[in-house]
Amino acid sequence: MPVTRREAAAAMAAFILPLEAQGPADAPQLGFFTPNGAKLIEIIANILIPPDEFPGAGDAGAAYYIDKQMQGHYKDKLEMWRAGLFTFSSVVKHHYQGRSFLTLTPDEQKEFIGSIERGAVPALRGIFDFIHDLTLQSYFGSPEHGGNRQRTSWKMLRIEDVMDGGHARHGAPAAGGEK
Repeated sequence: MPVTRREAAAAMAAFILPLEAQGPADAPQLGFFTPNGAKLIEIIANILIPPDEFPGAGDAGAAYYIDKQMQGHYKDKLEMWRAGLFTFSSVVKHHYQGRSFLTLTPDEQKEFIGSIERGAVPALRGIFDFIHDLTLQSYFGSPEHGGNRQRTSWKMLRIEDVMDGGHARHGAPAAGGEK
């Protein structure tokens, strides 16, 4: 069934704020995503890096990191992002009798993301790979960029929260022999 322009616009509006409404990316405020768009990313990120004794990637701020990147470094990817999310929304609705990803059960969400990972939904590979890469950057990167809230992954990896010349130390002695 073909999608009308009105349906396409409604699907995109559900996930992304219009460019005119974008504001500064003062964490933890969103400037690119709507709350539903951020929730979508949070769920996907928690599926990719799930919580265990440490918070998952979504809980550790992946949506805020990606939000900030889409307003800055990846601003040139806006059209790819919009098209990818529209396709994502359309494919979910097709597979789940008109339901949106946010209304699926957690098991259905995991199964859908797993089907993309297994290559069963080639149309979503580009947007999925982009979200996957940004989720990893978010989880393992510096908290100053909006992700890795409370240094979650650094604590998990037992990386000392000591910045020395711009690089975190990992229990190794500093120059000069003293730690």
